[in-house]
Amino acid sequence: MKKIVSSTIRLWITCVILSVMLSFCGKSKGDLPENQSEIEQEAAKIDLGVSRSVTLKMNESIQISPVIKNDTLAYSFSWKLNGSEVSQEKNYGFEALEVGDHSLKLTAINSENQILADSVNIAVIKNSEFKVMGYLPGWSNLSYSSGVKWEKLTHVFYAFITVNSEGSINDTEVKDKISGLVENAHNNGVAVLISVGGAGNAEFSPCILNSESRTKLVKNLIDFAIKYKLDGIDLDYEEWDGSDLGASEKDLLRRSALENLYKELRAQLPKDKLLTAAVNASWTWYANCFNNTMHTYLDYVGLMIYDFTGTWAASPYGQHSCYNEHFLPSINHWLNVRKLPKAKLIAGVPFYGYTFKNTDGGLAESIRYVDILSQNPGIDAHLLDNIGNTFYNGTITIKNKSKYIKDNNLGGIMIWEISQDSNDVGKSLLDMIAEELK
Repeated sequence: MKKIVSSTIRLWITCVILSVMLSFCGKSKGDLPENQSEIEQEAAKIDLGVSRSVTLKMNESIQISPVIKNDTLAYSFSWKLNGSEVSQEKNYGFEALEVGDHSLKLTAINSENQILADSVNIAVIKNSEFKVMGYLPGWSNLSYSSGVKWEKLTHVFYAFITVNSEGSINDTEVKDKISGLVENAHNNGVAVLISVGGAGNAEFSPCILNSESRTKLVKNLIDFAIKYKLDGIDLDYEEWDGSDLGASEKDLLRRSALENLYKELRAQLPKDKLLTAAVNASWTWYANCFNNTMHTYLDYVGLMIYDFTGTWAASPYGQHSCYNEHFLPSINHWLNVRKLPKAKLIAGVPFYGYTFKNTDGGLAESIRYVDILSQNPGIDAHLLDNIGNTFYNGTITIKNKSKYIKDNNLGGIMIWEISQDSNDVGKSLLDMIAEELK
C-alpha cells in the first residue's frame, strides 16, 4: 500500500512540473502565424545588406540600410566604428576618408530588451590614376610583409591558389601568411587580390569545362575572398595549346569555358570586389585564345608581356621582353584587335631575365634582376638590358615602358614579381615605375 501511494504522488508531481514547464517555455498555436508550427518560426535577425567584407577607394562612400527580419517590435540602434559610437540612427553612411581596415558594428535592441547585432569590415584603399600591380608569390621572402614597398604599389596579387578538377582549391602556399599580408597592405591603402591558377595548374581546364565543378569553384573562390577580407580575385589561366595558326579546337572550348567562369564570378562576386585576369600577350601563337567579349566581365586585364623566349627547348637567343618587338605590338593587339578599353589595360613587365648557355639559344635559366646586379658589381648593370648571354629589362627600359603607359592613358603596369627587385637607391625597377607614374 505504501509503495502504491508513493508512486501516485510521484506521478502527480511529474504532471504538475511538465504543465508548468510547457506554460513558460511555449506559446499556444494561436500565437503563431496561420499554418506555421512552433518549429517553423524563425528567430528575429538583422541583415546589413552587404557582405562581411567591403572594399572602398578613398573618398567613396556607402549607405547601409539594415533590415530586421521576423520581428515587428520597435528597436533602438547603435553604430560603432572601430569601437566608438558614431550614430544612433537606423541607417548609416560611411565615408572612406582614411586608408586601412575599419570595423563597423550595429547593435539593435527591441522593446523587450532582445539584442541583435551584425558587423562588416570596410577596407579603404588608395585611389590612384595609374595602377601599379605587383605579384607576390607565397614562397617569396617578402610574403610576411617585411620589405614590401607599399608606398610604391596600389595592388598586390598574392599567388597562387591552384584549382582541382572537381572545383576545390589548394591554398596551402598562401593561407598561413595571407591575413598578415592583408592587414599590412590595407594599413597602407593597398588592395590585395588572390591569384588563381598560374603556369602548370593542369586541373584548371577540366574544372571549368564542367559546369558543376565550375559552379563549385566560383563559390569556393568567393568564400575564400570574403573570409580573408580580400579586395578581389585574379585569374591566371595558362592552359592553352596554341600554334602558329593560333587557337586549336580544344582552345576554343577552353575559351568558352573561361569566359563563362569570368561571367559567373562577376555575377556572384560583390560589386565592390575586383575581378581581374592575366592573359597571354602574344598576337601570333595564342591568337584567338581570347575574344572581344571576355574582358567585359573584368575590371582589369594584365598582359603578360614577357617570356617571348627563354622558356622552351627551341627558344631563340635574345630578349624576352623587348620594348619595340614585344611591348608595343602586344598593347596594340589588345587595344585594336581585342578592343580592350585603355583604362582596363595593365601592361606587364618582368623583374627577371634569362641566361642562355650559348648563342645557339635553347632552354635558358631564369635569373632575378637583383641577382643580375649582384653578379655584375663592376658595371652599371641597371642601365643595361643584357650582359653577355643574360637578357633582362633595366631601369631605362622600365622607365620607357612606364612613360608609354602614362602618355597613352593606359590603366597601369603589372609586375612579375616584386621580390625580384633591387633595393639599391637608383637601381630599383619599382622605384622607377612609381616615379614615372606618380
